Amino acid sequence: LYSHAEPSLLLYCLAAQDLGRIAPGLTASTLCPLVKSNPSAAINAIASGAAAAYDQGSQAQSNFAQAMATAVMAANANGCVDELFEGVNQAIIKGGYKVEYVTGKAIAIGVAQGTSSDGGQVLAKATAVVMCRGGASASACARAWNQAIKFDPVNGCAVLVQAFVQAKATCANGKAFSDVHAQ
Repeated sequence: LYSHAEPSLLLYCLAAQDLGRIAPGLTASTLCPLVKSNPSAAINAIASGAAAAYDQGSQAQSNFAQAMATAVMAANANGCVDELFEGVNQAIIKGGYKVEYVTGKAIAIGVAQGTSSDGGQVLAKATAVVMCRGGASASACARAWNQAIKFDPVNGCAVLVQAFVQAKATCANGKAFSDVHAQ
């Protein structure tokens, strides 16, 4: 997505990104304070925005997915990608298939350039964290990845394997893997 950009330039460019498709008035610079201070608001915004995009059709789904992909990169640049990813997973639990489908499109956008892209690396790391946590969040994440792999099987599988390897190397909770494998 934004590979090889100078970090300060990347933060500047991302700060100007309008994430209004996720929630009115949301920008890349207001994203981390929101997910850290009011996770429920972030979860509700993602769930309702994704469901509305699903109902509005393909173009709205693509626009929302692009905003989510931008949000993930902004969250990574601003140090809250794990919190955002947890919010997305909770939104999937809350909103069901519609949210799962649209966030799967967002993941597919992030992995489109493969494991060596910034998007692929960020998603692999965030997914590994979720895998280590296990539980309902890992199950929701697996459902979104299932959708992403339908959109982009080659890159989606490559990034998911990278996430699995990272999780296996860093987490001690065997239960997390049984939750993800069950999907």
